[in-house]
Amino acid sequence: MADDAVSGGRWRLWLTLALTVASLLLFFLFERFEPVGEPWLRPAAVTLADGWDVQADGTGEVSLGSEGARLRADRPQDGPLLRRRFVLPPGTEFVRVRAELAVEAVRRGPLPWQGVRIVLVQLDDQGRHQWDLPHLADVANGSQHGRSVTQEFWISRAARALELRAELRQATGEFLVRELWLEPVQEVEAFGTVRHMLFLCWVSLWLWLVVPLMATAPRRLRHVLAMLVAMTILAGTLTPHSARQSAKQLLIELERTVIGERDAGPEAVPGKPVAPAEVVAGAWPVAQKAMHFLLFVVLALAALWARPDDPWLALVGYLALFAAICEVLQLFALDRTPLLSEAGINLAGVAVGTGCMAWLRRRRLA
Repeated sequence: MADDAVSGGRWRLWLTLALTVASLLLFFLFERFEPVGEPWLRPAAVTLADGWDVQADGTGEVSLGSEGARLRADRPQDGPLLRRRFVLPPGTEFVRVRAELAVEAVRRGPLPWQGVRIVLVQLDDQGRHQWDLPHLADVANGSQHGRSVTQEFWISRAARALELRAELRQATGEFLVRELWLEPVQEVEAFGTVRHMLFLCWVSLWLWLVVPLMATAPRRLRHVLAMLVAMTILAGTLTPHSARQSAKQLLIELERTVIGERDAGPEAVPGKPVAPAEVVAGAWPVAQKAMHFLLFVVLALAALWARPDDPWLALVGYLALFAAICEVLQLFALDRTPLLSEAGINLAGVAVGTGCMAWLRRRRLA
């Protein structure tokens, strides 16, 4: 029986690694999207002033010429930008942004989103920018004389228009937009078929992992707790940004109902209250990262509590693998992108949870 359990565990591990490799190969080696219909913006359009809104506000300069659009900033502020809006045709699900840039001696601020930016932001029916949805096609700094950018975006059902931007944010230097495309795309049929098959394999693997644990009589409730935490993490991993934005909007409405508008304090502009939307927007990104971390802390505690007789090194290794795989699974979500920084947060949660359990065990044995 023990040999069968070890053999089954090895098979599950190898199958997990195989599915991880297959998922990465599918998304990074094969073309997922193909153009559908005519482009909304062709490369030559970036050289024309018609339809483009140019903003400099004394912090820089924007010039349009035969080479393309050149943006320059001498002070690290919300510098010059070039933007244009596009009304979304009904039924648009994906769009692709492509750009050819030349970046010259750009020095950005301390934050990773600062510098040369190519942005595609969605607008709702009231013209509000949906900054919570993915919008960065590219961020660059330094000097790069030939930089090519290609990025696809999933379009929310609530979006009614798009705003394409080329800008310098909190950075100095200049860059040239040689070419800029914006076109509707659709998922390649064969890619979609393989993607759905791989996702079904992941679901089957999850059931293969869970069922033996649920059938284990000793400490069954502990196993259930660990599985519930893991399922919560997986649900969050596959939840699109658009659904998270709906949850954020609910929090804003709740705050309006409970506390309403309130003053910002002595530095506030007289007569200008702080909107609940600003309060929630400021705390939302931090709360998301903190939730990632805490869930993996709880998962490590629950898993080590449920299986105290298993070798800790192997169990912690499985938890670390699960933390990394959660980022890989974001490839299957509509508008999510795996990030090394978030994988690091997951792994930090596993490490802290393991450390807490080790401390609790030492204290109990003392």
